[in-house]
Amino acid sequence: MQPQRDTEMAIRDIESKTSAFEQENYYAVSLLAPIRRLPAEMLSEIFTLAIIEYGCSALRLTHICRSWRSVLLAMPWIWSKIKVGARTSSEKIECLLERTGRVTLDVEIDTESDARAYTSDPCQYYTALMVLAGTSVRWRNLTVCSLPMEERFGTLPPFNGPLESLESFRMPLPCEMNNTLGNLIDLTRKVERSKLTVLELSSASALYRFAEASFAVFHFLQVFKVDLAGAKNPLNLLPHFQCLEDLYVHRLHLPLYSHTVHLPLTGTLKRLFLKSTSVQWMNNRTFSKLVECTIIWPHFPETLVGQSGVDLSSCISFTYGDHLLQPLGAFNLSSVDKLVVRNEAWNLPRGGQQLGFIVGPNGAIERIIRPRVLHLDTQRYDQHLITALKMTPQVEELILRLVRPDALGKKLFLAMVAKRGRANLHPTNNEEGEGVPGIDSSPAWTASLCPNLRVLGLKYRRWLGEHEDDELTPLFRKIVETRSRSDTPLQSLKVWRTKDTTVQEAQELVG
Repeated sequence: MQPQRDTEMAIRDIESKTSAFEQENYYAVSLLAPIRRLPAEMLSEIFTLAIIEYGCSALRLTHICRSWRSVLLAMPWIWSKIKVGARTSSEKIECLLERTGRVTLDVEIDTESDARAYTSDPCQYYTALMVLAGTSVRWRNLTVCSLPMEERFGTLPPFNGPLESLESFRMPLPCEMNNTLGNLIDLTRKVERSKLTVLELSSASALYRFAEASFAVFHFLQVFKVDLAGAKNPLNLLPHFQCLEDLYVHRLHLPLYSHTVHLPLTGTLKRLFLKSTSVQWMNNRTFSKLVECTIIWPHFPETLVGQSGVDLSSCISFTYGDHLLQPLGAFNLSSVDKLVVRNEAWNLPRGGQQLGFIVGPNGAIERIIRPRVLHLDTQRYDQHLITALKMTPQVEELILRLVRPDALGKKLFLAMVAKRGRANLHPTNNEEGEGVPGIDSSPAWTASLCPNLRVLGLKYRRWLGEHEDDELTPLFRKIVETRSRSDTPLQSLKVWRTKDTTVQEAQELVG
């Protein structure tokens, strides 16, 4: 028995040594990996792509190996994104600032997210923000989510301004005006040669503070976004936007503008979103570069009716939502590709109004709009809708929002069914071009209404009751089945049975 035990021990010893040699060999092979022979400049490019495009953590990458760590620590911009809260340690901020060197900083201040575990000792709080305040001249992008409550902690030391490097100032959430916020705004708007191009605010008091005494801060903005509450006094902002490309405003109080007032933004705007804001200023103006426009619940839409109109001839995507639909006729949308018309007034007279501006007044051919994507809220005007769709045969996507299945009758859906064409009684040609008598045994299937349709969606607020007969679903399936034989089969036909039905829950009838 002893010789057998000695043999087993010898075998285990050999296996252990073999495993150790294999591990050493693995490490040696890894040292010869191609990535270890890359120069630091190329590694920097790879790390940049990994961090920006794929969201890799720079801190975790530093833990891979010593060489990666040294390369990453030599890339100061990686550490320039700094988020500071109430309990962020000053040592962490000092370390990041040391790594960033002299590069500009992207700063996010959110002191409420981690301030719930409040203690009686305020010295434990905001030390990091006090350190960061001394570097404000290097701030490039500033996001203010929340600031310290001064009644609890007092005013922070003044920031080291002015904010000469600042390119964007964002306040995505309502923030109460206090001395700290007022100081930041003043240091931003008083810069002589401002680099600020992006301004996003969610506080009327902050906007009024920016507009105090002078509107110079708005002259070179490219993006202006506000979502306000409690803006009582009108602000004469529009004439001061000289370079604006994106305008997103919700509940902004604007004055009434004469058509003689020069508004430079009409020649620079590319994207426009207005909600619960006046559209009166748009009348009798041409927006030469505007490609996307959304108008929801506008103020003073009646001022556009019967006037010279709004020239949006470059607009590709247009969305309009309101009870009053007559102003739609004031917009020149000759290049529109996607048209969305929302109307929550679920009644017959208003349910068909949005069709009139598609066809134009009295069917005037020069006013016909020809979108490729059409989304409509409509009611039971089958023939009106059929007429409008016949004038837009290029529609590839049609989404209809309806109250109930009886909001539209069977006539519209029957018109969408593809039918088999007549047999070809004319001779066909052979390869030599000679006439060959005969009949085409497989005539084409075509749809007279929306022949190019590929996507059809029906969004109902409520579907049939338990005891009501479903006569529409068989029609929908017939549309899918017959069009599958045509040259342009449907790629999707979805039915939303309630207003709460999600895209994933919608019934797909294709496939």
